[in-house]
Amino acid sequence: MRPLRRSLPAGLYEITTRVANGQLLATPTREIHDLILGVVGHAMRAHDVKLHAFVFMSNHYHLR
Repeated sequence: MRPLRRSLPAGLYEITTRVANGQLLATPTREIHDLILGVVGHAMRAHDVKLHAFVFMSNHYHLR
């Protein structure tokens, strides 16, 4: 993982993560959808962050 380049209070960041070897591990199902929303919601509450937009695909995701 690349180290964080710069951290500013109240800054806006985009996070992109890929699945190892481009595997399609998050097939679009209702269960995966509910799991992602639960994990994202829990992380937002636990770390007091705002999420402006996100998209999850089968082999990567973007958070902003």
